Amino acid sequence: MTDTPTRDSALQRYWAKRYEVLHNLLLALTIASVTVVLERMPWFAPVDLAARTVFSLNQWISVDNAEREAANKGRVSVWNPSVVEDRPLVLWVPNLLAQAWNRRMPPGAFAAELINALAAKRPKLIAISFDALDPLNDDPMLSDPACDGLRDNIRRRAAAEPGVSFLMPLEASRGACMPPEVTTKDVVDRIVNSQAGYGKFIRALDDASLQTRVVVKASLLPNVSEFGQQEAGDPITFRIMSREIAFVKRLCDNPSLYVAWSQPQLWGGFFYDRHVATLGNLASYAARQPHAPNGFRYVSDDSSVDDLCVPFSGAPQSRQARAVLPPGPGIEPLDVTDSRRILEGIEDRRKQSGFNVIGTVTPRYLEIHSNLWEINEKWLKPGAPIGDMIPSDGLAGRVVFIGDDTRRDDLMGLKNQPEVALSAAVYYGNLHNATTLKHAFAFAGDVILGAALGWLFAWSWGGYWRARARMLASPVASVGGMVRQFPSWAYSRFLIVRNLALLAGLTYALFEAANWMVYWNDIWVNPLPLIVGMFVKGLLASREVGDTHPYDWWTYYNRHPDTPYQVLIVAACLAVLFATA
Repeated sequence: MTDTPTRDSALQRYWAKRYEVLHNLLLALTIASVTVVLERMPWFAPVDLAARTVFSLNQWISVDNAEREAANKGRVSVWNPSVVEDRPLVLWVPNLLAQAWNRRMPPGAFAAELINALAAKRPKLIAISFDALDPLNDDPMLSDPACDGLRDNIRRRAAAEPGVSFLMPLEASRGACMPPEVTTKDVVDRIVNSQAGYGKFIRALDDASLQTRVVVKASLLPNVSEFGQQEAGDPITFRIMSREIAFVKRLCDNPSLYVAWSQPQLWGGFFYDRHVATLGNLASYAARQPHAPNGFRYVSDDSSVDDLCVPFSGAPQSRQARAVLPPGPGIEPLDVTDSRRILEGIEDRRKQSGFNVIGTVTPRYLEIHSNLWEINEKWLKPGAPIGDMIPSDGLAGRVVFIGDDTRRDDLMGLKNQPEVALSAAVYYGNLHNATTLKHAFAFAGDVILGAALGWLFAWSWGGYWRARARMLASPVASVGGMVRQFPSWAYSRFLIVRNLALLAGLTYALFEAANWMVYWNDIWVNPLPLIVGMFVKGLLASREVGDTHPYDWWTYYNRHPDTPYQVLIVAACLAVLFATA
């Protein structure tokens, strides 16, 4: 007869455990379902981006501290392509204009020799960013309307009588092009050399595109309103803008060149729009495309990778019908109507694509600096060709970025690197762009983690309520009773501190786990929804008074009357997920 209460008690404990599991699992299902649905809402994208900003900033700080520590210990990085894994190689030219004139060469011709030497090394892809060659930095005579007559005479006579001296007949067409103390020969030499430099640069691009994939960053073009304002205002600035458009147009006449946008980076250099054909993005796309032996590149019908040439020539396919044009004597402005039409087409495509295509510039790119090579003419032996400054090893079959030392003052990440290195980091970020877990995996992970945390919080707060109940079981009526109750009071308050520390520790652990996954495994899991859910579970557990557990359905329902509504919420959220999958 004495076994019956024992069996009933054991059975109640058995069902109490099952209902406890049911409660934690159902609560985890509810929070996970709501979280996954909220993550699909458009307004959640900025929240997700804010979390990624925090993680990126933390990673950049860690890398920067590591660099400082290495520098303090006297460690320096040396060129060693064999250790840089799949990072692109970067060749940068400090003060390109000064180096060119030190060699008594136009900047375009100086850059052309570097490109020719680089293409001879047979890299997989060459990405070029020479902002110093923007027409804004040209000899002023190439954009001064006062020199129009002289330039036209030079062009016509050179075309009619190549190699014949035509200095004296040009005296009459000089006009007010330069002050009287400057000789006509000097004026003509400057115009001819500057124009010849552009011709050599464009020919080098054309030749290199026949050997490998070539991506070149265009000038930063004005918008339509800026162009219109200068047309009615400063004639020289307007001519510079027109020549910038013409320069890009000439690049686009070669169908095997990929011409990239010159577009500012987002949010201090931590992120970038993956659907805008900047140098890094377009290099990522071009590196995956086959290189046709005749120099004509394959054109994708994916509008997200259209380069800058689409507004110049209409549909991308129309570029395939064009022959590679020979370089002219220089870059002459286009018709104003054509220039405005091109700018309008560019402005239509300049809009951002939205938060869902934001890529992350991973600081892992900067962990190895052995992929950076400085090109400086002062290291050349006397009489040595410019091409000798290109490293002789490690370039074949690699993606190589080459550019000048233009820097951006709005960057938080990569702030001490030339902008060409930022483009290379974007390329590397596309190779290792963090992906998110599929919703099924994320949902299952939320449920498992939520159920485990529910049990953990139930255990931790249950200990507190039991300690509090023991403290209150002995009412105090004297000072001696207060002294005797102090250990129980101190222990119950310790458990509160322990539970709050547990919550803080789990929050830190989730942040570290998410940081490890995105930094080393390229998997992005936003910890904020998990942390909010964890706080909700902790709050609910802290209000579960007592340590008795329901042992039948109706006892369970009376203790948790929200159970049917939780089931409805889970069903509704799953229906939304399946409907929008």
